[in-house]
Amino acid sequence: MPENAPEGSIIAPLMIADKIYADHIASNAITSAKIAAGAVTADKINVTQLSAITSDVGVLHAGDYVDIGDGVLPDGSDGIYIKNGKFMVKNPDGEVVIDGTKNMLRIFLSGYVLLPPKTENNGINRIYFEGLGFRPAFLFYSAIGAAKYPVFYWTATGDVGEVAAVFDGVAEMRNYDSTPKMVRIILFEEMVF
Repeated sequence: MPENAPEGSIIAPLMIADKIYADHIASNAITSAKIAAGAVTADKINVTQLSAITSDVGVLHAGDYVDIGDGVLPDGSDGIYIKNGKFMVKNPDGEVVIDGTKNMLRIFLSGYVLLPPKTENNGINRIYFEGLGFRPAFLFYSAIGAAKYPVFYWTATGDVGEVAAVFDGVAEMRNYDSTPKMVRIILFEEMVF
């Protein structure tokens, strides 16, 4: 050991003999600037939480079918894109609410409509939209008070309640009562998995 080397110093003969051990290196002595690019491999990383490693990855690829990040959606916007796969969502109770195997409904139109009394325009009001190329499903209910599904029924005094039908390009609602009714209508497109 050279005379001017402090006790425990790493000297050339130790380097050549591959005799440098962790106890020869002072705490915090090696900084990131002293580590060669690509020198730290995955098998040398051990963290208890992934949040200990940070990076702006841009796009994260999980296998061949899942992309997460900048511009991954077909329209070029950011998000999560799953190709030829499925996803599952559970609520806080651990119940599966979306399992990725059943068809889902996408809302494409919703709104409130005031239906006139049956004495005005036969109680009819309509919402027009462009032809869809598919047969939509719909939900239709009273928008006043507690939500209830309207029921059309016949009595000895005549027809009562509200009804709705959806055709290509128009949703038609009819009020059979003598007072105006505010209703909510939601139209859906079935999305097939």
